[in-house]
Amino acid sequence: MNNAHIEKTLEKALADESLSRKDASVLLALDPDSDETKQLLDIADRASREWVHRRGYIWASIGLDYSPCPMNCTFCSLGEKWGIIKEPWILNVDEVLDLIHHYDVPEVRWITLRTSEFYSIDKLIQIARLAMPLKHAELVVNTGEFDRKDACALYETGFNVAYHVMRLREGVDTGVDPNERLITLEAIKQSPLQLAALVDPIGPEHTDEELVEAMFLHKAYGAALMGAMARFAVVGTPKYELGTISRARLAQITAVSRLVAGKQVDAICTHPADDRILTSGANTVVVEYGAIPRDTKISQGDWKGFDIQEALKLLRGAGYEI
Repeated sequence: MNNAHIEKTLEKALADESLSRKDASVLLALDPDSDETKQLLDIADRASREWVHRRGYIWASIGLDYSPCPMNCTFCSLGEKWGIIKEPWILNVDEVLDLIHHYDVPEVRWITLRTSEFYSIDKLIQIARLAMPLKHAELVVNTGEFDRKDACALYETGFNVAYHVMRLREGVDTGVDPNERLITLEAIKQSPLQLAALVDPIGPEHTDEELVEAMFLHKAYGAALMGAMARFAVVGTPKYELGTISRARLAQITAVSRLVAGKQVDAICTHPADDRILTSGANTVVVEYGAIPRDTKISQGDWKGFDIQEALKLLRGAGYEI
């Protein structure tokens, strides 16, 4: 596609005219280091600042259990087959409540309770009942599959958002049936829960078409928070040798996600956090604690030292207000 066509596509996106799958594919096919991609990043950054009124967000995520998982996703340290977990670890209810209150501060918009695939929904409901009401943040659930009844129960006990995605190459690189993912996504859509869904987890082998399909699928299910997450190269997992994508590529994908999402989505998350990507359409970063599927050990502190203060520094440095 020539430069004039690319400019026209970007102008359409900035005007919040819906991009087509073809438009998104063309933008993703650009060289990440090209002038055209720089133009894409600039437009996505401008759209982000205009559409969200320069608001930036911090998203805290608490990993509740570091347990061997029979789904054996080829990128995840929790996979039972990989033998990475030598000693299972789980936060008790009081520890989870303490962490929720630790992160329930004015600077944090969401607190996610992230679990392995088969963690009890009833236990999550119990935790939410004990934690409510929160003073500042909204509670997010990130767990395995559930139905509409469960979704409504989670909402009624304090969860506002569900993080749930059709992961890239679901059913091939994961042990999850893609149809089961769709059933849960539909259950969320039919419930009061909002959906948070990133393109996740992105590796160098994923095609532009796969990325586009994930973006548009999550948009079709009404995602209120979108973005992009790079796959981490976890030693001992089958995907380790493939490595991860460059920050330039993650910035490009995040920028396209910003434009595909449109004006109605006020939060675009990038993971890992990066100052370049926060000037490429993203306005949301993640602080993590506990069981991390992207690491070979638990984190009994903010993962990799990236805490609320560092997140604030990064967002403010990019010109966002918290």
